[in-house]
Amino acid sequence: MAVSNSSSAMRTRARTRSLGWAAVGLTVGGLLALWAGRAAATLLFGLQPHDQATLLAGMAVLTVVTLAASYVPARGYVLRVLQKQRGPW
Repeated sequence: MAVSNSSSAMRTRARTRSLGWAAVGLTVGGLLALWAGRAAATLLFGLQPHDQATLLAGMAVLTVVTLAASYVPARGYVLRVLQKQRGPW
């Protein structure tokens, strides 16, 4: 990382990278959930196999969890990079 990068830009980059992986996982997981919904249709009581509200709510929760889980490591990563560039405080 260059010294000119601000800490907020590095945190944003780390969060963006995490959200990219989350998007891949949500896409693959969503497709698998649609496929598995057919197989589990007899086990679902009160829900349709392809209930859009349930699928979207699950994806929203996973996205929020991804953002929360990426915040602390991104902050620690930025601090380590800045320490290496500027030396010990």
